[in-house]
Amino acid sequence: MLEIRPSSTLTVPSFASRTVNLDVDLGALAIRYVFSTTITDSDPGNGKLRLSATQQDAALTVRADTLDVNGADVTGILDAFDDSTSATKGVLRIYKVSDPTKWLVFDVTALASPAGYRNITVENIAASDTSPFADGDMVLLSFQPAGDKGEDAVLDTETAEYVPRPVTAPFYVRNVGDWMRQTKYLRDFAPSSTEPSDWSETLQTAVNETIDAGGELNIPAGLYDLGTEVIADVSANSGVPSVSRKRLNIKGQGQGNTAFRTTVDGMNALRLLGDSVTSGGHGYCEFSDFSFVGGSPTSRTSFGLAVEDMAYARYRNLSFHNLFVGLTLTGALSSTFDNLIFNESTKGVSSDEGPVDPNANIWIGCQWRACTTYAFDAFTTMSGTTFLMPRIENCGTHGNAATGGFNFRSTGATGEVAANIFGGYIEGNGGGFDIQIAESAGLRAVLNVYGGDFRRIRSDRYVTTNIKTGGDIDLNLYGVGFTNAGTYAADAARPFLTLSAGTRLRDSGCRWGGATGGPTTGQSMPYAGFVQGTLGASVTGILPNGWTVAQSGTGIFVVTHSLGHSDYAVSATCNATSDRSVVRVAKAANTFSVVLAAGATKVDDDFSFQMSVLKPRS
Repeated sequence: MLEIRPSSTLTVPSFASRTVNLDVDLGALAIRYVFSTTITDSDPGNGKLRLSATQQDAALTVRADTLDVNGADVTGILDAFDDSTSATKGVLRIYKVSDPTKWLVFDVTALASPAGYRNITVENIAASDTSPFADGDMVLLSFQPAGDKGEDAVLDTETAEYVPRPVTAPFYVRNVGDWMRQTKYLRDFAPSSTEPSDWSETLQTAVNETIDAGGELNIPAGLYDLGTEVIADVSANSGVPSVSRKRLNIKGQGQGNTAFRTTVDGMNALRLLGDSVTSGGHGYCEFSDFSFVGGSPTSRTSFGLAVEDMAYARYRNLSFHNLFVGLTLTGALSSTFDNLIFNESTKGVSSDEGPVDPNANIWIGCQWRACTTYAFDAFTTMSGTTFLMPRIENCGTHGNAATGGFNFRSTGATGEVAANIFGGYIEGNGGGFDIQIAESAGLRAVLNVYGGDFRRIRSDRYVTTNIKTGGDIDLNLYGVGFTNAGTYAADAARPFLTLSAGTRLRDSGCRWGGATGGPTTGQSMPYAGFVQGTLGASVTGILPNGWTVAQSGTGIFVVTHSLGHSDYAVSATCNATSDRSVVRVAKAANTFSVVLAAGATKVDDDFSFQMSVLKPRS
């Protein structure tokens, strides 16, 4: 329980962008220090605390530096220790962070202010031992202020008796200590004040304890070398978060400020383990504001973050640099990836199936740059996966058609690929494609692209085609721009689209930027119509202005449009009973024909059609 007395005000100064290690300890603010066994009256050094006696419980002065262990200025906090007008200013407690059974408790009676540190006059009132601390121990100094001295008694004029002056009752905030202790700090788990050359053991211990307690692990700014993979196993924490269900959050101080560097080839820096989605959701965790970097920028043989069977998690403000694979996903689903940056690696993301499909993930404002094989390599189903405003630049290797940007592949064993891309900016990639989608099991896969721009801008680096398909694919393009710019020279061998025989293209309102060998300059236009084919020679329908329809034989209808070219996509659907269908659609420069049949027999019936024109009328 934290007691805040109205008569004792503790002013906390502004610390700008610095991190101050303040905690709530038995109802008091606390500051982290490294303990020093030196007893001389001098500045103990940045982030250090010392006592005035070798026998620690006999000390009459605590010497506390005005900077805490992270270098933040805590002068204003220390100077408030003598604000009370009472003889005893408050109670000061020091305890070892890694072993709270070692502690000292003092009454505070005065404060002196030499340069760079503060001398706090104290009188010991309790101790776990005569000298519980060793040199270099990480300790927490906490202070609970006393109330101001009460005023003298006053005369009650009605009773002619002296009575105490009324005192305002204290205000209580319950359980603040328990709440604040959910945040843990990585450096509190370091074995000494000297930073280890390999942080693997320290980070693993901190992760394990944070998982056990639930809450957030705070990683200060710095570069942390890891020689052993750190595993965060949250598989036991299933179900929607509640008071009784603990969650793990790991938070750094920003991309590039907090970084994990793998020093062993073929190793992940961090592996996150969940369970199967059927047991209750194993996620609701958050990982944010740090970077993963490889130990060898040229060979790129190490890995960053691996996620296995993790659902309902959030990954925010992470970056990946100089790695073989930045982010490896196996059975990760229903999660959010927000502002992730993949830079100068062999692969940015590698995604595959686990016990569950990696479906329903959303990627928001993520960037891929200079990933030499693929930006995103997904050998899996991706139903409902959505990319919002992705940026893909300089990915793939020029001259190597097997490399490129997004590479979606599906065996079709457990479901269709159904990826959605909104507002992407895709520029200056090399290799064979910006986006490739292929399936190999005969189960039709779907790619929807809404808006955005594909740009080839350099004559010395470009993709062979912007979008490439393989197998049975539905490719739906809505208002997408395809642009040639800069020094890029168009070539008939490098079309905007390279489509497999099994691809069904639906194009609405796209812009084709003058490539040789592809759709020529202009904006695609959608058309639709209905034909009433049961009227024999009097066949009619609802058609675009100026179009006509005629019957050339039983079940054979010819629509005349006079566009003057065949650069369009057209599909038709029979509107009759299920035993009749469209068996053939053939297009020409000014017409297309539709053939209807019931089994092997041609029949007259009604049908509707949809057309997307890829260039203006000739």
